[in-house]
Amino acid sequence: MPLQTEKTYAETSRVQDMMLARGFEVYHSGGGCFHWSQDLSFGRYTLVNTDEDNPLDGSPEAKEWLFSVQTENENFIQVLELLSLEQIFELTSLAPTNIDDQYDCDDYDDAIALFDKLKLDISGSSAKP
Repeated sequence: MPLQTEKTYAETSRVQDMMLARGFEVYHSGGGCFHWSQDLSFGRYTLVNTDEDNPLDGSPEAKEWLFSVQTENENFIQVLELLSLEQIFELTSLAPTNIDDQYDCDDYDDAIALFDKLKLDISGSSAKP
């Protein structure tokens, strides 16, 4: 089987155009696994892919995309429900900075609620004397 490269996976497509325009890049996580990824501040980054043969391409509108926010210290928030790219773009923009554990969210609404809770936790802790 030929070695699959970033170019093989990231062929010109509407998804590629959307992801690159939003600051995502192709990320090879090892073992032949490819994701779309965006570096965020505070050591955080996103991982986005489908579970299809080509994990970097699909329908932007279809709920067929896996999403997680990872940290350098192996904490994460992952959404178990498949999402559309618009939902992923919104979650990426709202990702909290204080991911201090490993969280599984059942769906998009669960992720929004957790993001809000984590943001409140950091707001509350920074306001304490």
